[in-house]
Amino acid sequence: MLQGFWYRYLVDTKLYEVELYMRENAVDAVTAIRDVLNIDLETSGDAVPKAAC
Repeated sequence: MLQGFWYRYLVDTKLYEVELYMRENAVDAVTAIRDVLNIDLETSGDAVPKAAC
């Protein structure tokens, strides 16, 4: 049961990070997701996260 709550908390936190980045930097959602979560939504095929440096 707690795992379900943890997952929902994690998703909401990531969403908040992206929204905050969008407000602070005046960028669109695609750019914010790429910069904050390292996920390129404009790639053809499956969206695969880039390796963290």
